[in-house]
Amino acid sequence: MIMKRSSLLALASAVALLTACQDTPTTPTAQIGKALLSAGGDGATEYWEPIDLEGWDLCGYDVVDFSGMGHVVRKGSWQDEAGGWHSRYHETWKLTGVGRTTGEIWKWNEHFDWSSNWAPELPGQDEATLLWHVNLVGENQTPNFKIHLTNHYTVNANGDLVSRKFTFNQCE
Repeated sequence: MIMKRSSLLALASAVALLTACQDTPTTPTAQIGKALLSAGGDGATEYWEPIDLEGWDLCGYDVVDFSGMGHVVRKGSWQDEAGGWHSRYHETWKLTGVGRTTGEIWKWNEHFDWSSNWAPELPGQDEATLLWHVNLVGENQTPNFKIHLTNHYTVNANGDLVSRKFTFNQCE
């Protein structure tokens, strides 16, 4: 059940990202490798990972290749005393990128959070939130850009979607 929820959120986020700049000539690709730092007794894991994002289009200004490190904290899934289930995931990325056309440099500062809560005795009930914030800070006279994504939904015990908020802003 966890994979289904996280897969749906990841798919929704990917669709939003790929359609944000529809005239984008390139699609970014990512290469991510993991180095485990710790695995706590509560099921949490923490690690750093090298990241390469190739072909990130800054809304027509330039296409940028980024690289750097990502810090990931996975709380995993756990059951509370009342029988409800919870999942948490958090990561931050610190990357540096160089424009293919201009040669200008940007710093990529990212914060990503995902959480989900559900109760097995109420099979349709679910609540999840995904927040993604990226600040692209240009050096010297290079322009800055921001990316913000919010996706939140609540489904009641009957399986009815009772609230949903989805926002995506790029090129701010």
